[in-house]
Amino acid sequence: MQVSKKTILLLLISIMAIGCGDDKINDFTLIVPWSAGGGTDATARALAPLLAKELGVEITVVNRTGEGGVTGHQAMLDGDPKSTLGICTGELATYHWLGQSNITYADFTLIGLYNTAAAAITVSATSSWLVLQDLLDDIDSNPSGTYSMSGASVGSPQSLAVASLFKTKGIDPLKIKMETSSGAADALNLLKNGTIDMMPNSLPEVKADLDAGNVRSLVVLAPERIDNESFADVPTALEAVGEDIVGGTYRTLCGPAGMSESTVNKVTAAFVKVYNSTEFENFMVSNNNVMTFATGSACKDWLAAADIQAGQSIEDLGLAP
Repeated sequence: MQVSKKTILLLLISIMAIGCGDDKINDFTLIVPWSAGGGTDATARALAPLLAKELGVEITVVNRTGEGGVTGHQAMLDGDPKSTLGICTGELATYHWLGQSNITYADFTLIGLYNTAAAAITVSATSSWLVLQDLLDDIDSNPSGTYSMSGASVGSPQSLAVASLFKTKGIDPLKIKMETSSGAADALNLLKNGTIDMMPNSLPEVKADLDAGNVRSLVVLAPERIDNESFADVPTALEAVGEDIVGGTYRTLCGPAGMSESTVNKVTAAFVKVYNSTEFENFMVSNNNVMTFATGSACKDWLAAADIQAGQSIEDLGLAP
């Protein structure tokens, strides 16, 4: 059977229309819910150009800070599904348990988990605290509010891990005054100028200042010491005070609800290529970022488990509203 020229023309027009629809990948804004210069920002700025190259689009990184990361996570959800991506962090597992926001991992389109980071406690190089036990002794023997910290919101994965350590040693975590900051980079400046006494952080976030001798990390809440020259002298909690406390945060590429299946598939495929690329691995390894991979249902299950664990920790610590 012959097909008329008119029919062929109509078919070509239909195919072109489809190609201009859901299959078209737009330029993206990649929202980081923490300040520029921090660990999440650094990984996002390494990920963005590689992802953009794979997709053949422009990706602009934008920092949206405030409310302990709630502002940025909400901005991801409020963004256009055709042109918005973001980095969801471990704080997302805590907001609804703490009554800070109703948003959870289930509200997002999850692309892929790529990083987990153990919590640490860092103080200024001028601090009198030379080892973790010094810090614990002073907190225990002084009134509430004597000492302060910043860099993670109350109930964040980093601060929850630190709080678990304090409680295990018989110290009320709420004795520490939490000062407001827009993230690790901001808190690091507060630490160095003496505004705060300590900060919960991941070690890569303070690497440059550790190398420069500006700060001192007293403990990393990991199963074993981090294999990096800059962190070789930072003990685990088990080594420092005899308590096997581990904990930290995660970083996941995500988008708002309502992203088309075609866009999700293409972004996910590009993400997998980037994660496995030499360029991204070199960045992560050189900055001592732990690479942790999950996409699809595995990513959803991972974040769901983190959500449950955060809820249990918040309840155990008496932080639930």
